[in-house]
Amino acid sequence: MKYIQSINEVNGCYFIQDAFVVLYKEVVRCFDLSQNLLWEKLIPGNSTNCIIYREHAYIEFINKESGFEKTITLDVNTGDVVDRDLENYMLRSVSNEGYAIALKYNPDYSTNTFCIQLPFRVKWEKQIEDLPLFIDGEYLVSGVKNRITSIGDNGKIDWKFDTSELGNWSDYDGKEKTTEILRILGVRNEALYSYLNNGKILVLDIKTGKKILVIENDKNTDQGSFSGMFMNAVELDEESGRLIQLFNQRYTEVDLNSVSVSQEFLNEMEEQGLKNMSRFVFNHDHIYFADKNNSKVGALDRVTKKIDWTYELSQDGVTEQSRYARGLKLNSNRLYVLDNKSSLHIFERQDLPLARASRSCQQQ
Repeated sequence: MKYIQSINEVNGCYFIQDAFVVLYKEVVRCFDLSQNLLWEKLIPGNSTNCIIYREHAYIEFINKESGFEKTITLDVNTGDVVDRDLENYMLRSVSNEGYAIALKYNPDYSTNTFCIQLPFRVKWEKQIEDLPLFIDGEYLVSGVKNRITSIGDNGKIDWKFDTSELGNWSDYDGKEKTTEILRILGVRNEALYSYLNNGKILVLDIKTGKKILVIENDKNTDQGSFSGMFMNAVELDEESGRLIQLFNQRYTEVDLNSVSVSQEFLNEMEEQGLKNMSRFVFNHDHIYFADKNNSKVGALDRVTKKIDWTYELSQDGVTEQSRYARGLKLNSNRLYVLDNKSSLHIFERQDLPLARASRSCQQQ
């Protein structure tokens, strides 16, 4: 990976074809893949999020006057304001077909959930306790505490699953806890994979909500209170049909066809003093991770299990508080790293031609 450049005072980075949108506090800028500025737009508040769908960028910001979240819709080609229909809504996710899940404040400061066909046609409005999100741009699912819920096209509940049915578990301190969902990993072959607070993976039928199985890390048997657990640094690789985990200095993999677990200790990570304790991004040949304690980012070859590349965010000769990555995004042959000082660092693989940017990416 070759270092390209760093951009300071960044709130977030999002991708469109052959370009990327960068959020600053009160400015949105769009760059091509050679970092040339295509357009910029001043917005009336601090930007917090961006959702890109087709030719529109939906920018969420905190309005300076009201203090409420609002949305401004920009043309991704010009940066011009397209319309103001969504100004008082907060977009949370968009389906492949262009249906958006959005929130809107009521006069009593509660919120209603809307399903809106973009650019703007309300399909349904509900008071939903748990905000549903489009998973993989297709399935509308919410996962909060002990509740996993699937929502249908009409806004009605298709099914619910209560994770407390799986029983309680004992934490490292001996305290008994209710089993809850921490994160939805994704959908593969009509199976919904969710990471639980007991370190196990719950697999449900996405159509019915029926439990298919619960996957344990039966190779992680020497970790005391954490034996049998997966850690939060686990992801679903839909293409290869595997769960993959890079945590501390161990690589763990689950073949979802046979549900067999394999795990190996990464000697090279130990030799270099590297650890990964958080989520990562990946493609078919590499895992890109952040070592917060050592202010580094690195790449692990998924075939050889060797460290191909590392980069230290805190540079020698610069006196400052240590930098560490708080967000990674992988897009085509480029890695974008947002650090704790709001600097965006851009890296590029030199063994690949500059490819077209995809619309979606994995992120921390």
